[in-house]
Amino acid sequence: MEVYMDNSATTMPYDEVCDTVADAMKNFYANPSSLHNLGKYAEDEIQKARKFIAKMINASEDEIYFTSGGTESDNIAMLGYALKNRKRGNKIITTKAEHPAVLECCKHLESVGFDVFYADILPNGEADSDAILNQVDENTVLVSVMHVNNETGAIMPIEKIASAIKMKNPNCAFFTDAVQSFGKIKIDVEKAKIDMLSASAHKIGGPNGIGFIYIRKKTRIESPIFGGGQENGIRSGTHNVAGILGFAKACEIKQKSMQSDCERLKEVKKIIAECVRNLSHTRINSPQSGLEYILNVSFTGLKSEVILHVLESNGIFVSSGSACSSRKTHISHVLAAMGIDKKSAEGAIRFSFSARNTAEEAEYVAQVLKKEIPVLQKTVNLK
Repeated sequence: MEVYMDNSATTMPYDEVCDTVADAMKNFYANPSSLHNLGKYAEDEIQKARKFIAKMINASEDEIYFTSGGTESDNIAMLGYALKNRKRGNKIITTKAEHPAVLECCKHLESVGFDVFYADILPNGEADSDAILNQVDENTVLVSVMHVNNETGAIMPIEKIASAIKMKNPNCAFFTDAVQSFGKIKIDVEKAKIDMLSASAHKIGGPNGIGFIYIRKKTRIESPIFGGGQENGIRSGTHNVAGILGFAKACEIKQKSMQSDCERLKEVKKIIAECVRNLSHTRINSPQSGLEYILNVSFTGLKSEVILHVLESNGIFVSSGSACSSRKTHISHVLAAMGIDKKSAEGAIRFSFSARNTAEEAEYVAQVLKKEIPVLQKTVNLK
C-alpha cells in the first residue's frame, strides 16, 4: 500500500482541477490584459474565480489579488505594508512559530530599522495572545499571527487577538498567514477583523504556483513587484489564467466538503495518535484542539530522518516539519518555541492529511509504526 501523508507540504490536485487547468490552457490561453475578445474571455473567467474566492472569506472581489502562492503573498503583506506605512509606526509584532516566509521578512525589516517583537508560543502550540497584546502600543504598525501552524496544526485565536489589537490601536494592521487553514475551516475576514490574509492553492488540491492575498479596502501597500500594473498594481505580471481557474475549482470542491472532510479526518488522526501513545518514549506535539489535518509526534531518542526512510520503505510518505526548511539540519523552530526538549524535537514526524486519506490507510500506518519503531528503539540508548 502507498500512503501519502505529507499534505501540508503539498496535495495531489483533484482530477476536476486537472481537467479545469487543461481546459483553460486550451481555451483561455490569451493574455487577459489584451484588448481583443480572446483576452476579454480570459479576463472574465478570472473575475468569476476572484468573485467565488472572495465569497469564501466574506470579502469583496476587489480585495482579492492573485499571486504565485503563499510565500509571495506573505512578502507582499509584510514588506509591502510595513514599508508603505512606516510613518505610522516602526514596531512589528509576530510570533516565534511563524512560517519562514514571514520570519525572513521580519529579519529583513529589522535590518532596515524596524523593531520586531517575537511573541512566545505556549506549550500547547498556541500563540501567547496576552504577550502580543501587551506589546501593542501607538508605535505598532503591524501584527502578524498565522491562523494554523503548519507543523503542529495549532489553531491560533486570531479573532480574539485582532479584536483586542484594534481596541488598543485602531491604526495597527492585522495580517494572518492562512495557508494551512484556507479551505479547511471557515474564515470570515470581517468578523475576525483581518486586514490582510494569504492563501495557496496547492494546500487544498489545487495547482502549484498560484495563491492570493486578501487586502482590506483602504489598506495601503507598497508593491515589491514592478511591471505592467496587473492586479491593480499590487502584483504585476501576466496572469496565470489556468492556475487561477484551477484554484477556483479546488475552492468549489472544498467549500462543499469542508465539514465532512474534517469529520472524516478526525478518525484518521485518532487512529495514528492512539497508536503513537501506546508506544514507549513518544509524545504528541499537536494540541487536541488543533486542526484535524495535522498530527505532529515525537519518537524521543530517534532521528526523524531515520524514521522517514523506514516509513518510506513501507510506502508511507510523511515529513519532519515544514517542507520549506526540511533540508536544514537544525531542529524545528516551532517545537523549540513550544519548549520541547532537543531529543524529542530531533525525532519529530509530521503526518498531514487530505480528503483522500482513509481510516484504512491510518490503520496501515499504525501497523507499520508498531512493527518498526520498537526495532529502531533497540538500536539506541533511550535512558
